[in-house]
Amino acid sequence: MGCTLGSGHRRQGGRRFDRSLGRLALSLLCLGCLLLGVSLARAADTDADGLDDAWERVQFAGDLSATGAQDPDGDGLTNEQEETLGSNPRRFDSDGDGLSDLRERDLGSDPTLRDTDDDGLSDYTETQLYRTNPRRRDSDGGGRGDGEEMRIDGTNPLDASDDALDSDGDGLTNAVEVRLGTDPFRVDTDGDLLSDAEEDPDGDDVYQGDLNENGHYEPELGEETDPTRADTDGDGLDDGVEQVFGSDPFDDDSDDDGIDDGDEYVQRSGPHACLDPSRPDSDFDGINDGDELALGLDPCSPDSDGDGILDGVEIVDGTDPTSPSGAAPDADGRRPFGRV
Repeated sequence: MGCTLGSGHRRQGGRRFDRSLGRLALSLLCLGCLLLGVSLARAADTDADGLDDAWERVQFAGDLSATGAQDPDGDGLTNEQEETLGSNPRRFDSDGDGLSDLRERDLGSDPTLRDTDDDGLSDYTETQLYRTNPRRRDSDGGGRGDGEEMRIDGTNPLDASDDALDSDGDGLTNAVEVRLGTDPFRVDTDGDLLSDAEEDPDGDDVYQGDLNENGHYEPELGEETDPTRADTDGDGLDDGVEQVFGSDPFDDDSDDDGIDDGDEYVQRSGPHACLDPSRPDSDFDGINDGDELALGLDPCSPDSDGDGILDGVEIVDGTDPTSPSGAAPDADGRRPFGRV
């Protein structure tokens, strides 16, 4: 029994020794890391003045005689503090915004940026004139940037309720239009005869184009024409005009007749007034408009040569649809219409 107890005490004592040894090893490791850190710091600051040598060389033209406690620009910040902030120790106002580096540090703005929050207003303008937050682009959280409210809308950047202004009355707020890329002062930014709101009907400030990429406009799927581009499909026919004709603003040749929608529209004002970009065979003679033009036929006349036989029938019969002298009984064995 005594022997067993003795063994137990020895084992317990051994565990205590192991734990003590482990703590000692950990302490030595931490001390080593600390000493290594101090060594590295001293290597970066060879003159032990509290400034990194590389930074000191850049800021003082290679001169290492400056110390961390000095304030050569008189802005209230020591060289060591300026190094931490990233500001210029030789300029009272590093970013030239009208606020000293010390003042910017106290305000929480960036002394190296004229406009810390990139809202279009300098830090000085925000803090000294409008009392807005130089660290928040939209101080009132209403959805419109401080600069936009002051310089465009003429609203109060500290009042969120006026951020919903719709200057052009098109149904989209100014904030939505800016995010969408449209002009908050023009009802129809791209001049395509569709208002900006018609081209962004859900008002989500996101352009939803050909979502399934099938080349066809399907508004029932949430697809939208581009409110910043008059002719979304680039066929020469503006989106609003396509809507009038019933053609597809995502398809440059809506009726697949071989003629771009825009070309068909242009030719309507010339000799082919019947052309319809939503109808492949405008004269109903059985030949697509594009094919008729390629063959020298009149896409607005079902009988281009006036011989009483439809152009389509002549093509089937093998006769010349451009010349009445080529008239012959058609494929069903009958004489041409109107001839005996």
